[in-house]
Amino acid sequence: MKAVIILLNYEECGPISIVEMLYTTNLVLLVGLVEFGDFSPKKATIWNMTQNSVLCSSWPFTSKIHIAKINKKRMIICERNMMHIYATGEMKVIHSIDINNVTLGKLVLSNNSDSNNFVCFSSSQDEGLVKVFDILSLNWKVSIKAHKSPILRMSLNNDGTLLATCSCKVTFTF
Repeated sequence: MKAVIILLNYEECGPISIVEMLYTTNLVLLVGLVEFGDFSPKKATIWNMTQNSVLCSSWPFTSKIHIAKINKKRMIICERNMMHIYATGEMKVIHSIDINNVTLGKLVLSNNSDSNNFVCFSSSQDEGLVKVFDILSLNWKVSIKAHKSPILRMSLNNDGTLLATCSCKVTFTF
């Protein structure tokens, strides 16, 4: 496996709060920490690492972006209480969901599976509950009561077929 080193020049980008690489490409999803040129905490920007330039810049949101995830088919942008689902190819919003305050580590996007393209999340109001949403068909798949206590972190395998969760009582569920 070849290591990839991302060099972002501070003079060009300013401080960055979120970095997500589009799997096996030279494209990176960036969210700024402060207002700085094309970068902002309220905008998602796709950066081309080969050309060291902005490929496209978004869509100013009304509030700060807390979570940003991307795969070949979809991009997820979460403000405090809303999750916006974008078609990656067209970079347009195709669906929005009220998510009730999901924090980093409590939302995962399946990598690059054509058949299992899910976003899984747990809000601060859903103690131990994981909600699974199919981001291709834009339908709810299932809600899983994974723990009796709040979920701290979760992860999906590369195929999007296995979900691992960890609660605040350090119990693990697979």
